[in-house]
Amino acid sequence: MVLFKDILAVDNGAKFLNVDLHIHSYGASTDVKDSGMTPQAIVDSALKQGLSVIAITDHNSDKNVAAAIEHARPNAGKILILPGVEVTTAHGHLLAYFAPEKTTELSRFLAKLDLSGPMGADNTHTAKSMADVIAEAERHGGICIAAHIDREKTGFEMFGPGFQNWKRDIISSPGLYGVECDAVDSLEWYSETDDPGSAGVERMKIFQTRALIPGLKGRDQLAHVQGSDSHTLARFENPSPESPGHA
Repeated sequence: MVLFKDILAVDNGAKFLNVDLHIHSYGASTDVKDSGMTPQAIVDSALKQGLSVIAITDHNSDKNVAAAIEHARPNAGKILILPGVEVTTAHGHLLAYFAPEKTTELSRFLAKLDLSGPMGADNTHTAKSMADVIAEAERHGGICIAAHIDREKTGFEMFGPGFQNWKRDIISSPGLYGVECDAVDSLEWYSETDDPGSAGVERMKIFQTRALIPGLKGRDQLAHVQGSDSHTLARFENPSPESPGHA
């Protein structure tokens, strides 16, 4: 006889994890003024909060990535640290992620961007388009998420209204796996349930180009995520209503 407790012991497939894929650290992002926001403190806090996956995504810098991974080593199996970076492109901010064993690929990727300005500064940037940066990350084995697409000045959707060829190039990039939104109301942008209003119709036209890319067959949908974009330990541990917190 099969008992209910026996069924409960069998993996049913789905598992929900608490993650934060957008975190800045002290000493790597120059706009982080909280000296307590070290990579070690971030890992310790993430463990305390029960986060399963985090990514250190400093502005145009990978300076603290290795330190976070090393500090998390004794807790392998409890938490996964993804090497990441937030790149300032010609079309807004882009989050790029690599496998934990590919920190050197992250460094090589950054070296290919011809960054103007010091690493870690939020006004440092590359002249390359977001689509070109996504392609470069893909060549190095990385995947990308367009950062806070609904944020003024730094979100690519806010750069210009309507159908733009450069927007189409971003959304149809095989290396783009998702979009990050600050506002809950924006989480359906670039999806099959986008706003039926005029702006939503234009986004839908762009989104539908993904289905036409041969390499995206079966992967034309985009993940819609929210990250804390934390610059202080207090915000990381206690997200405000204005800060979406952990995904």
